[in-house]
Amino acid sequence: MAPDPAPETADGEPSDREVGRRFAAGGGQGLAWAHQRRAARVHGIAVRAFGLGPDAGCVTQRTFASAWTGRAGFRPDQGPRSGWLVGICRRTIADTQAREQERREKEAPLPQRVLGNRR
Repeated sequence: MAPDPAPETADGEPSDREVGRRFAAGGGQGLAWAHQRRAARVHGIAVRAFGLGPDAGCVTQRTFASAWTGRAGFRPDQGPRSGWLVGICRRTIADTQAREQERREKEAPLPQRVLGNRR
C-alpha cells in the first residue's frame, strides 16, 4: 500500500487531503482552508445563477454552512470535495429559486377571474 501523501505541499500549504481530513474532523482551520480554496468557484456558480448581488453572496455563505453542518456526509471515495461543494451549491441555488418563486406567487394579485366580476 502506498503511503499517504504528505500533509503539506512543497510550499508549506496543507495538501487537499489534509484540508479534507481537518474539515471532516470538525477543525475550524479545515473550514477556513476549504473556504479559502473553494469559495471563488462556489461564488462564481452563484453569480451565474443570480448575477452579482446579495443573493449570490447568501448562496455562497449557505453552501459553506451546509457543508460544515453536513460534513459527516462527505465521502471522498465518491469524488473530490470540490464536486461535493458544487452539489451543495446547486441544491442551495434551487432552494433559493423555489423560495423566491413561492414569495412572488404569494405577493401576486389574484387574477380577476378568481375574484369574479364584482362591479
